[in-house]
Amino acid sequence: MESFWIIKNIFKYIYISPFLVLFAFVAIIIGSFIPFLLITYLVFIHELGHFIVAKRFNVKLDKICLYPFGGISRVDSKINIPLKHELIILISGPLFQEIGYIILLLLLKNKEEIELLTIYNFSILFFNLLPIYPLDGGKILNNLIAHKISYLSSINFSIVISLVLSIILLSLCLKINFNINIFMMFIFLLYQVRKTYLNKSNSFNRFILERYLYNFNFTKRKTVKNEKLFTRDYKHIIKNNHHYYTEKEYLKNKFH
Repeated sequence: MESFWIIKNIFKYIYISPFLVLFAFVAIIIGSFIPFLLITYLVFIHELGHFIVAKRFNVKLDKICLYPFGGISRVDSKINIPLKHELIILISGPLFQEIGYIILLLLLKNKEEIELLTIYNFSILFFNLLPIYPLDGGKILNNLIAHKISYLSSINFSIVISLVLSIILLSLCLKINFNINIFMMFIFLLYQVRKTYLNKSNSFNRFILERYLYNFNFTKRKTVKNEKLFTRDYKHIIKNNHHYYTEKEYLKNKFH
């Protein structure tokens, strides 16, 4: 029922960038409105998938922001959301996109429009699933490795993988088949990777503070030496100079 309520009231959650409106007018003028419409449709359905499933897990919703050739679902999610819930939310975007693609594919009659829709769909899907943060692929990779290593290590791993892959793909773009749109996308991704690196300490502090302020019902336990080894989905026992502390006790001493 919540999902139907979101769809019914979806317009109050949508933010349309002025640049998207500008692109729409330009597309009309140059006769490319159908391609623009198809891309925007796929992006919107993709973000709607994230948005609806996030609501099912009681994640506070903010906006679906639509930009030229891209979008983002803004949610006020705790970092310590269960990894299983986070993974389902991440996968829901590509899944909804494919469902939306199949539905529109059945409705379209024009062969050229069908070909364009197919090209755009798989291009967006491939690009979005690249293991580069903050794309869905990068977040999914981070989610999967976060089961085994500490939160701080998972951030560092994601940053390194994202940086290396972005540089490799950017180099291939320059050497093999230069395309200004693809070039600008990878420049943007490099900027986002740098932003993630600079914000790493703030993210870690928020991760720790959440664990102090809220009670999470994690069932798995792990003994560690300090908070830098804290792992998502685990409760921790901290061993310090032959003394053992609960996570709450340890963090209370840290924040007071």
